[in-house]
Amino acid sequence: MKRYTLIAALIGILSLSGYSQKTYLYSGTPVSLTENKLTVTPVGDLLPEAKTGFQGMAIHNDWLISLEHSGVATIYTMNGEKLTRKGCLKLGSHSMSNHCNSANFSHLKAQPEDELPLLYVSRCNTEKMADGLDRIAFVERIDPIGMKSELVQRIYFNTSPKTITGNTTWAIDKENGMLISLTNTLWNKGVGNKHLLVKFHLPQYRGPQDSLVVLTLQDAVEEYYLEDYYNKPFSPIMQGLNVKNNLLFIPVGVGTKKEPSYLYIWNLAAHCMQNEINLQEAIPSELEDSDYRNGSIYLQTQSMGIQRIDFIRP
Repeated sequence: MKRYTLIAALIGILSLSGYSQKTYLYSGTPVSLTENKLTVTPVGDLLPEAKTGFQGMAIHNDWLISLEHSGVATIYTMNGEKLTRKGCLKLGSHSMSNHCNSANFSHLKAQPEDELPLLYVSRCNTEKMADGLDRIAFVERIDPIGMKSELVQRIYFNTSPKTITGNTTWAIDKENGMLISLTNTLWNKGVGNKHLLVKFHLPQYRGPQDSLVVLTLQDAVEEYYLEDYYNKPFSPIMQGLNVKNNLLFIPVGVGTKKEPSYLYIWNLAAHCMQNEINLQEAIPSELEDSDYRNGSIYLQTQSMGIQRIDFIRP
């Protein structure tokens, strides 16, 4: 496996071939301590099951769940250095209308003895379901030993009275017990598109009586557009989300020169874009989703498997 090093803010475009280690700069406040330095390390290849495209990914302890469009989940164990495939299952929300754009484990469990906490999957499809709902987070109870999953809850975001045509992606802030939605007001590339961030208290799941939760803007703890505080153009191809230490990690782009792969880091406490990290040279692939484990950020990519980012400490 090759190992790449990134150091802080652009020093030029170099080919990856022939280099075992490379150095780059990234901009903004250092993510850890005083240095703008990070490394990118390949962890392992993903084994597609449905062959519909990798989307959401989530990690809990040594378990990694890799989702494909429609809700096919491949279960891996991971020690931080390599992946081991354990099996495959279909989510309870499996459907060709379920894009599975993002996946986040919460701190809640359906039953105390469950191996995994509840998994929140962003449908990320504005096409209405049979019951007229669209902006849905599917909540799945996954058994990685028995290789099965049960849809136990749906969370619906009714954005009225705002007129919004873009998709909604969800993230869990486990440390603060929050559910965060990030919504394109228009399609990703729409002229005038904005990004509406809404923070809710994470709904409880106590049983079948909580199978459907409807959230409105009146339930919001906080609501604003990123563009209220961030004035640079920001209409990327939206991918997955995850939250750690009041930072919202937003991988974007498709890994091309025209639409390069970036990792944006939004500071939820300060309401500012803390970092815009260009990963195009280190990971020239579509970034799909990310999660945090033991001080590292793991990225699921479309063609380069799982990549680990470590922010260097002096």
